[in-house]
Amino acid sequence: MKAAIYIAWRYLFSKSQQSVVNLIAYITLSVIVVATAALLIVLSAFSGLKEYSLSYAEQNSPEYTLIAKQNGVFQITPQQVQRLGDGGVQATPVLKKQAVLQWDENAAIGWFEAYPLEHETTQELLYGIPKPSQDSLLINLALYRQSGLHPDDSRTVSVSIPKRSSSALALGFGSSPLNAINGVVAGVFQSPEANDTPTVVIEYTSALALLELKGGWWVTQLNLSNSALDEKDLRALVADVFGDDILLRSRAESNAALFKLLNSEYVATYIIFTLILILALFNLAGALNVILLDKQYQLPVFKQLGMTPAAIRMVFFLLGWFQVVFGTVIGIVIGVVVVWMQALFGWVKVAPNLAYPVSLDVSQIGLVAITLLVLGAISSSVALVVATPLRRR
Repeated sequence: MKAAIYIAWRYLFSKSQQSVVNLIAYITLSVIVVATAALLIVLSAFSGLKEYSLSYAEQNSPEYTLIAKQNGVFQITPQQVQRLGDGGVQATPVLKKQAVLQWDENAAIGWFEAYPLEHETTQELLYGIPKPSQDSLLINLALYRQSGLHPDDSRTVSVSIPKRSSSALALGFGSSPLNAINGVVAGVFQSPEANDTPTVVIEYTSALALLELKGGWWVTQLNLSNSALDEKDLRALVADVFGDDILLRSRAESNAALFKLLNSEYVATYIIFTLILILALFNLAGALNVILLDKQYQLPVFKQLGMTPAAIRMVFFLLGWFQVVFGTVIGIVIGVVVVWMQALFGWVKVAPNLAYPVSLDVSQIGLVAITLLVLGAISSSVALVVATPLRRR
């Protein structure tokens, strides 16, 4: 084994008398280097894009959310929120439902939000008053752009939802199946989600009347943040405070579709580039056959030295594998340098003020190295199986 390693190592750095053999060896090494660097750069770029996409989820969704297991609306008490606060958890009650928003002769499907009086809205006020009253409401930037509504115009928006029962339909002509409230536009805000869905914020008691709910704290979700507890302890606290009817969702669970999509795309990208690597490593198999043809007159010398056919095969297997190792190391170094320079200087941009995000860690380097070394070993083995000079001996 030591003799095979020594001979393969000498062959790796020795030059052939045939220039075409040297050219083929150089091309093979270049293909391995480029393939390694390309795979590392692509995985780093996609990992950076994944982290950038998930950063939006972190900004636009709470760390944890409490929702009802069955009904969309559930009732809480100030004491329950206080118990969460005593446990080091900041809780924000939110009442949010889909509704029909009407202004002038136009209408749109959107959302209305309301917050208990003791809690501030999570919206960023752009213009107007910070809180709605029973006769006013706030609109988000998306609705402002779509409708042209302005707080200074004193224009009215109607918020309508279906009634909870169909008894009104049996009252005869003139009855309406909808509950509706009207409010004058008093302010414009920017949603944390930064989406394009029309949304209004209405006064909390008006929201309860719209939903035909009695007094108290009725919410559709309870957003938790700044938790000083780990997830296991937080789930135990929530179960103790609210019982088994309330479900705690983490940010990953609330955005499960996004996480699954990004992970699937990452795996798909890796598989596609691995298939390309397999095609590229056919160059290694061809190069080994050419080298075997060039060295076939030296094979009897190995036999006279007492080397078995298996040992001779091992020499050329190690030669091909050493080429892969050498090319992989160079490719990883080039890939790391390119990713580092992109992260530092931001040469490739997706917008004038936004460089293409990249992210590199040790696990990606290990994945690329293992992939190349395994595929290189398989390619070298296949080349020796079909090698004509070795089959004759």
